[in-house]
Amino acid sequence: MKKKNTSVAVAAVLLLALSGCKEEAPPETQQLVYPPVRHIAAVVDGTGSTNVAFSESVKSAIMEELRIREMPPEETLKDGTDGVPGTRMLLYRVADNPQAFDGIAHWVKIEIDPVPALPPRPTVDADGDEYALEKYAAWKDLKLSYIEAYKKAAQMSQKAIRDLTAFSLDSGGKYSGIYNSIDALMANAGA
Repeated sequence: MKKKNTSVAVAAVLLLALSGCKEEAPPETQQLVYPPVRHIAAVVDGTGSTNVAFSESVKSAIMEELRIREMPPEETLKDGTDGVPGTRMLLYRVADNPQAFDGIAHWVKIEIDPVPALPPRPTVDADGDEYALEKYAAWKDLKLSYIEAYKKAAQMSQKAIRDLTAFSLDSGGKYSGIYNSIDALMANAGA
């Protein structure tokens, strides 16, 4: 019996080889590509050493930079999209004795995940591409992952803006020794 099964298997292999059947390589798969994360540490002076309007304008400019724009309309995603870099930021408030701060009230930590670039949708009606439908189905999964990542980053951006809006630069009119704030920023950068 064993010989019969072995010869059947050998005959099947020979038949496939003679009939010209060959194993096709699987189609190349598209992937989401994530842009880098920006790491930023900054000191903003809200003391009497700096004009209050200027300090608030710096804070507003930072918030605008962190704002994730509205996601492109879904019907345009077929053309692909660029990624949006993520951000890790520590914003530290200047005061006259920053080393004495307990931390939380005098700095704010921002974290926003990156949004990946979405590749263009593959052509479904490509002549001779037997994997066209599989590639399209895989791209649809990528699109869903892209939308989920975009929504998450947008929520993180909104939280960052709320945190920065609530972050007071008021030091009670005291003047600063800004070099002490830079020392404190370096000491707390890993917090």
